[in-house]
Amino acid sequence: MKKYLNASLSLILSLVLVLSVFLVPSFAVNESSSHEETATQEEEPSSIKVKSYKDYDLTGDGRFTISDVRIILRISAKLDVLPEGIDISVFDMDKNGRLTITDARLLLIDLLGIDTSKTVTGTKPHTTKPPATQKPVTTTRDRMKPVDSGKVLGSEGYAFRESVVYDLTNDQMLYSYNATTAAYPASMTKLMTALVASKYVPMDYVITVGSEIYLTESNSSLSYIRPGYRMTMKDLITSLLLPSGCDSAYCIAVQTAKYLYGYNLSNQTALNKFVNLMNQTAKELGCINTHFVNPSGFPYSDHYTCARDMALIAKQVYWNRTLRLIASWYRKTITIESGQTLTYDNSNKLLWHGSGYYYDYAMGMKTGTTSEAGCCLTAAAEKDGRALLVIIMGADWNRDRYNCAINYFEHYFAKGY
Repeated sequence: MKKYLNASLSLILSLVLVLSVFLVPSFAVNESSSHEETATQEEEPSSIKVKSYKDYDLTGDGRFTISDVRIILRISAKLDVLPEGIDISVFDMDKNGRLTITDARLLLIDLLGIDTSKTVTGTKPHTTKPPATQKPVTTTRDRMKPVDSGKVLGSEGYAFRESVVYDLTNDQMLYSYNATTAAYPASMTKLMTALVASKYVPMDYVITVGSEIYLTESNSSLSYIRPGYRMTMKDLITSLLLPSGCDSAYCIAVQTAKYLYGYNLSNQTALNKFVNLMNQTAKELGCINTHFVNPSGFPYSDHYTCARDMALIAKQVYWNRTLRLIASWYRKTITIESGQTLTYDNSNKLLWHGSGYYYDYAMGMKTGTTSEAGCCLTAAAEKDGRALLVIIMGADWNRDRYNCAINYFEHYFAKGY
């Protein structure tokens, strides 16, 4: 990357403008918090002429923000290939094997040295070390350091073992408690299952449910899919994330691996290959204390993660528009390709009026409960143009995970980082 740090501004901008080759913007901090999908249109200029720092402010709000980045990327030509000699891996900054809005954001911040939290001043962007009076650009490792730690904030009277508060809007850890301690994730594992499947299989790809669902461990939560059902990947992920269907987890895992490696694979071989992809993805995301052995979260001694790593996984799910939408539904009725109509309720009580734990700004994402893991929760919320993520692991009761999450949200939304 060093040679790109020393490149001229004009060359870097040229490279940024071709990033949309592989991009469909998937993250915007001001998206609606509605639980139903809405279509939005953005007014975009037909061309850009960047002459000064102010020219980055394409939304005209006096700040260079993620919205400006999205416009830069969306108006550029959609080419079939990158120009000859450009290595795509150089731009894959979050190491997920493709170019995303996250890559573009990190490219503009880290390579151009633009701090998106600062007001536009009219001076040209710097490509060297910023002045001492300006906040240095943070690295990915720095962004995982909490602003607050030690005291168990907002948790008085509630029992749990690990927690994290992560600012999705500014890509920064705000709070952590025992955040790197290995713990059972239970069904929060299914966020990684959904993430890996969405990375490799189109959402409209139709899958025929087969005997792989009989790999499901006994006493697991189920979506009650049946062999012979024909379902799109999107519908399977809905049956995975809402009712926490372990049968759906095994179907997704095996069928994804067969899609990638061949349909002649046995179910067990395909399952092993998918679990390898889960662990590979965890490593690429920067997880430091995570190892998966199944796609459902059923407890095994070598199936573990930590609150910090769970935040890294969950923020990737959040930045995937389709997964974020599915995780935010409190109830969804789907008619699958083979004709059956299925209705699923979300196990996340933050989304349910009358549950005693309803939170108006909640956007999902996943519960997890076993005797070994306790009551776990990955929760996202959006309020006043900001998005926060809370991880609670090892809580004793529902009230502990839900009330603590609400307290965390309210505290950090009020602080307005």
